[in-house]
Amino acid sequence: MSKVIKTTLILTHLIIICSSQNATSSTSTFVVAIILRGTFKCAGTIISQSHVLTQANCCFENSMLIEPKNLMVITGTPKWDVERRRYVSKCVTHENFYHHSNETEKKFDIAILVLETPLILDAKVNVVKLDAFTANFNKLIQGKVAVWKKPELEDDQEKLQEINPSILTDLNVNILAKEDCKTLHKKIIEDYYFCVSLKSGDYCEGGTGGPLLIGDNNRIVQVGIIDYNDDFCKNSLPQLFYGTSYYYTWIRNEIRKLELSKKRSTSWRKRTRFYATTTELINKNVH
Repeated sequence: MSKVIKTTLILTHLIIICSSQNATSSTSTFVVAIILRGTFKCAGTIISQSHVLTQANCCFENSMLIEPKNLMVITGTPKWDVERRRYVSKCVTHENFYHHSNETEKKFDIAILVLETPLILDAKVNVVKLDAFTANFNKLIQGKVAVWKKPELEDDQEKLQEINPSILTDLNVNILAKEDCKTLHKKIIEDYYFCVSLKSGDYCEGGTGGPLLIGDNNRIVQVGIIDYNDDFCKNSLPQLFYGTSYYYTWIRNEIRKLELSKKRSTSWRKRTRFYATTTELINKNVH
């Protein structure tokens, strides 16, 4: 009898939440659409003026690594606006990530996109705060996910299939306690996962690579990365999203390496220009 009561209590956590609304200004400042040759590919978040955080799978197409020049990100709007875009110069995936990976290796499904031109941070474009500490919730808490949704077209469902997800939408979700999640999934849930309950399919359309967030508009923090999974999208079990704190050190170290490499490259270009200019002057003065 106690088992039945416990299961009933846990299942009440799945009565969600799925109130949706157009993204608030605080959310739309840091959530981007990642576009591959004019078609929506993934969502992502701005973590610095030159870097976007997303899933490693978003850097692949048909099992092949995408040429960075074919990717761009659209920023600073709850709707697509190609005027606010940046092209990608590099896609850095976790060194332990494999596109065809087993369940253990999936925890490395994370990537940093390097932008060709740094973003100008303002009221419409800003960075998201990342969770740097492992959060292991022992009770249910409220959170939200920001996903790109297709516009509503009631009269032409066939045309709707061809339209890109282009409207940024917030979905309120519940983040379950790890013990409750283990009971529902009937398996061990690793520490790097967050257990999130939301209606099946709500995030599958345009959420992959986007943020799992907690807090309010005064202080909102990204604690996880949305993971597209066919199995979860087709059933009512809570979804498992990667926690950013698990990757925080990797993110920080990769950005440091990228910035150091950029400084070295800039320094080399300056030296090269100096030597070239000096050579020109010497040649002009030789009679």
